[in-house]
Amino acid sequence: ALDGVCEGALPLTPPPPQPPPGLPPSPVDASDCPLITRLNDGTPVTVHEAALTPLLQRQLDAHAAALGGRGAPCVAVLLCAGRFDGLRSPSERITLLRPFAAAADAAARRGVRD
Repeated sequence: ALDGVCEGALPLTPPPPQPPPGLPPSPVDASDCPLITRLNDGTPVTVHEAALTPLLQRQLDAHAAALGGRGAPCVAVLLCAGRFDGLRSPSERITLLRPFAAAADAAARRGVRD
């Protein structure tokens, strides 16, 4: 999803604010955790899931358009440590698998919280 994207085109994630001395850190919303990845040139970047979601969606949409109703149904696997709840399969022929979300949900059902 980051092919052709330069560092200046992404909203980079600033470090999280530190709590005042003596106070515990604020709870983290798993959908808002920073994700560390690399650009095509190898430059490491940290971005929020919300910045990557439209880029991933564009890739899925392009793949669905290329299929154009031909061939067997296919599977798109999201191999990332993010839930990407806003990401949608653009076609009923493409199943979108989110292994990280499935693992996080299974852990939560077993009482694992952090």
